[in-house]
Amino acid sequence: MTSRERLLAAMKCQPVDRVPIYIRGLFVYNEKRIKEKDGSFLPLIEAVKEDADYYQWWPYATSWEMFFIASGVRVKEEEICLSDKPKKWIYRTSISTPKGELVQEYTRPEGQPGYVTKHLIQNEEDAEKVKAIPYQPLRPDVSIFFDYEKRVGDKGFIMTGIDDAIERVSTLLGSELLAIWSIEKRKIILELLDIFTERIKGLADYFITQGVGPVFDAVGPEQALPPLQSPEDFEDFVFNYDRKIIRLVQEKGGIFHLHSHGKLKAVLKKFAEMGMNCLHPLESPPMGDVTLTEGRAILGDKVCIEGNIQIGDIFTEEPALFRKRVKETVEEGKKIENFILCPTASPYLPVLNETALSNYISMVKIGHQLGTY
Repeated sequence: MTSRERLLAAMKCQPVDRVPIYIRGLFVYNEKRIKEKDGSFLPLIEAVKEDADYYQWWPYATSWEMFFIASGVRVKEEEICLSDKPKKWIYRTSISTPKGELVQEYTRPEGQPGYVTKHLIQNEEDAEKVKAIPYQPLRPDVSIFFDYEKRVGDKGFIMTGIDDAIERVSTLLGSELLAIWSIEKRKIILELLDIFTERIKGLADYFITQGVGPVFDAVGPEQALPPLQSPEDFEDFVFNYDRKIIRLVQEKGGIFHLHSHGKLKAVLKKFAEMGMNCLHPLESPPMGDVTLTEGRAILGDKVCIEGNIQIGDIFTEEPALFRKRVKETVEEGKKIENFILCPTASPYLPVLNETALSNYISMVKIGHQLGTY
């Protein structure tokens, strides 16, 4: 089988010749992105080309147009240096609306992950500003998709990320205000979820009519999982909305891939009932709370499981122990079937240290050697 055939068959829960192997977060057939990577990634890129399978997302609009699912969003972005020793920056985004300005601030210390220190919605007035942003349906030029598809060929496919409504609402509010408003101002949350879901459905329908597909992707359910939100909140904020998007895509012949970190056991049955084709990453303890075998028993045989090698283990685990872990994961994945071997996340550091590179390559090689059915 070609990599494209293998991955698509696995996501449709059809027989494959071996366990597919996907290294999340690498743009292996995108020369521009490869040049942007540190040289420490090059041996891994070559290993993926030789022995792994591949897909990537495509950038169909600016980040804020994709976020609001609307054209013509008026955005101003500033970079402000807070200090030189140590270096720290604030990236301030201002969005103009008919009811006033919205501001997000993102702080990034040098050499560390950044974090949002001010969310766009701080109060009910800000929520009204979001709803007042003029809505011009986002209808991107899809020629980029077909250019990417041509570049990748039978080595994989191009995935279309449309995300879901809770991902956007959580980003607007932040997790703390989302939790508070889920009790005190639930109506506003549901109104925003309604707005974004309808826009996402419209965008998905447009893409499908333009021949884009077959795989669509969303992240976001992890924003409304226990313990931050209850199983009932998950049903109201995720299940009731995501299943509408998933059904639309599947009714038109598409495949739906869903990403969610976290402890999923309490709501995993709801994930299955949403009807997605593939779930990533289904984390085992201690980061998650369900093994691959337990997950298969709950999800049934109509959901492909993609995972579940912890990204932290790749960067820190002693290589001999890591190789043992990968072998056990491949064997368990083969037993449960409909499985894709994949890290739980993209590489989060700009340079691969010796341990990370060794473990990544071991994962690819072991998956290729032991994954044959």
